[in-house]
Amino acid sequence: RTPFGVAGTSDFSSNPINRVETTNYRVAPYIRGVFANFADYQFRLSSTETRVSDGSIPSTRATELTAFARNSQTASGLGWSAEANALSLNTVGIDERSDSRLRASLIANVTPQLHFSLGGGVEQSDLEFAGKKNTLTHNIGLEWSPNERTKLAAVMQKRFFGYDHLVAIGHRTRLTAWRLSSNREVMFLGSRLIGEQSGSVQGLLLDLLAATISDPVGRAEAAQRKFEQSGTSAVSGITRDAMATKPYL
Repeated sequence: RTPFGVAGTSDFSSNPINRVETTNYRVAPYIRGVFANFADYQFRLSSTETRVSDGSIPSTRATELTAFARNSQTASGLGWSAEANALSLNTVGIDERSDSRLRASLIANVTPQLHFSLGGGVEQSDLEFAGKKNTLTHNIGLEWSPNERTKLAAVMQKRFFGYDHLVAIGHRTRLTAWRLSSNREVMFLGSRLIGEQSGSVQGLLLDLLAATISDPVGRAEAAQRKFEQSGTSAVSGITRDAMATKPYL
C-alpha cells in the first residue's frame, strides 16, 4: 500500500498488513505505416483499468490517444517530428481529470551517431489545478551512440508542473551490461504498474548476450535458459511500486 509502512516479504501470510492484491487490465490497439514515402506515422489508443481487491483504493480508468509522425529520411541533414497526446483519467467516485499536448520538433542529424532535437508546443491540463491550465512548452533532446556498445539518450521538456526529463545511458563490456537512468514525469497508478521497467534483470541480460548472439530470437531463448538454470524470475525488477489515488510526479 505505501512505501512508509512495513516492508513486504516473499511470504504473504507473514505480512499482509501493507500488501493488497491489485489487478490491471489494458487494451492498446495501434496503426502504423508510411505516408507516400514522406512520413512514418503511428496512432495508438490505450485503455487501462486498475482495481484493488479490498476497496481501500478506488478503481482508476485511463484512456489515452497518441498520434506521432516523423519524416522517413533521417540519415543526414534536418528532420522533423510531430506528436499529439490526449489523456482522460477517471478515479471512480472522486473526480475525472485530463491532459492534452501538442508538440513539434526539428531534428539535426550531425552524424549517423549524433542527433539533436529542439521543439515546442502547448499543453492543457487540470491534473494539478481545479481548472484547466494552458502552458506553452519547449523541449531539447540528444541521442549519441559513439559505438555499438554505448548509447546515451536525454530529453528535457517544459510542462505544466515545471520540467520533466528522461536520461538513459547504456554500456556493455565483454562480461557486463550497465544501465543508468533518471526519469521525472507525471504518473498514475495504472501506467506505473503496467509500464516496462528500465531496470529489469531481463533487459540487462539481453544487453549482455548481444555481444555474442546477434539474432534477437536466439538471444531471447538463451536468456530464458539462463533464468531457468538459475531460478531467477525473468520479470524481476529493481524498483517497487505503491498505491496512489491521484497522478503524481
